[in-house]
Amino acid sequence: MLLVRSTLAIYRDSALDAVRATTRSAWGFVFLLLLAPLLTVAGAALSPLGMIGGMAASLLMAACAGTYLATLDNTLGAAPARSLSFATLRGNLGRYTSEVLGVAFPIWIGALLVSFVSGPLSWIYQVLVAVAFNVSPEMIGRTRSSGIELLGDAVRWLKENGPEWFVPQALLMLPIALWRPGSVATILSMFGPQFGFVNAGGALMGMDGPISWVGAFGMVVYIHAMMMFRAALYIRLGRGGRRQRLWKARAGG
Repeated sequence: MLLVRSTLAIYRDSALDAVRATTRSAWGFVFLLLLAPLLTVAGAALSPLGMIGGMAASLLMAACAGTYLATLDNTLGAAPARSLSFATLRGNLGRYTSEVLGVAFPIWIGALLVSFVSGPLSWIYQVLVAVAFNVSPEMIGRTRSSGIELLGDAVRWLKENGPEWFVPQALLMLPIALWRPGSVATILSMFGPQFGFVNAGGALMGMDGPISWVGAFGMVVYIHAMMMFRAALYIRLGRGGRRQRLWKARAGG
């Protein structure tokens, strides 16, 4: 019971951290909102270049993902900035690009190999990757490891903190799962090592009518809020393992 209470306190404090940082994260939200249109236009412009264009588009995606993660790091890091401006966002452009590529590349290689086997196996692979390495975006910039080493660290971290990490996110995803069961895999990929959050703003593209616009905008707000909560939760869970939290709860009680 003490462990449950201490874990619930971490959820509460993580949510409060994310809420308090809402204003500081405004530029990060705007950037997230514009990413999908930017990547779509860039992809169309680069597609005539064939393989070189595809590589350039992947590099741009990694740069955009890294920039957004760097902005969250400024917002919810160990020593968060008191205020963030457009200059902060501009200074983060391209940051963590190599770290994102180091995580995404081996996963892409695995997906390529699996794609030669069967379609269903590819879907299973994507889900397993999204779960097994789920915390890898939050580890970027907050750990010294990178690439395959970071993916290994993500698995080990989840062995220690998996239930505490997944339970609140599963509850937050439950309404969407009930509303649109077919979108669960897509939503799951938004928050894992596939860095699907860069496509969050894509929900606004092709919308027709105010209700559709409000729903799509709300989805981007939801994804950004989840990324904020995840970053805050990762930081707080990283301050001590389950045994340490239980010891602190007993000492406080």
